[in-house]
Amino acid sequence: MRLFACLLPLLFALLPGLSAAAEFKPLQTPRGLEISGEIQPGDAARLSRLLASSVSTGEYNLLNVVLDSPGGSVDDAMKIASMLNAWHSFTVVKPGAVCASACTLIWSAGLLRMLPPNSKLGFHRIYVRNEADTSVASARRQIEPAGDLVALAYRRAGLPGALIAKAMETPAADVYWVDAAVSRAQGWDRNLNFNPVLLDLAEQECGREPLTGGANPGGRSQFIAWVDCADRVRMRSLQRSGLNR
Repeated sequence: MRLFACLLPLLFALLPGLSAAAEFKPLQTPRGLEISGEIQPGDAARLSRLLASSVSTGEYNLLNVVLDSPGGSVDDAMKIASMLNAWHSFTVVKPGAVCASACTLIWSAGLLRMLPPNSKLGFHRIYVRNEADTSVASARRQIEPAGDLVALAYRRAGLPGALIAKAMETPAADVYWVDAAVSRAQGWDRNLNFNPVLLDLAEQECGREPLTGGANPGGRSQFIAWVDCADRVRMRSLQRSGLNR
């Protein structure tokens, strides 16, 4: 783990030329946060400070997280994903946008994960910046353990095993794109959209999730009703944890 901590600053998503920090925009309806732009080193600490500064007002919260990002720092993405785990967040790719590379670690941390029909997820192996540098070239030999931890994060989130395998075999210079049509064709809807922790709890109270097991799979009204019920389950869990405001 110590080795991985040393390597993480070297691990970035594709599109390394971008440099602007991610933008954190509070949302009112639904309550939550939009994260857009490339995730830079230090963004996780900045988000943590924003959350701490609004404990009394709840202006910055992670109840619902909307994502529009090409990726960025794997280290910071993992830290942000941990925050989402604590908040029992729901995540969604912004309609018409993409969530690629390190961003998928954040999206995967959602208890309920939504991928609108005109949005995409992009997966690939981790990216090493400045490969010509001798120290990085040496460190690259140790990248496999880091990649294993990324795969482990996906597995813990309950993502389909076939998708994780595809992500790990896709070169850093390429992207394996997943949209709602691909998910449906591959039979991934259940595991891609629902964290198993929420799914177990919600199905006990709300019935079988409607995407793959309802009386009218994919029906809009049925899905909305199920999500509302699952949200009540989530909010009770948050109240017990003391994070709900």
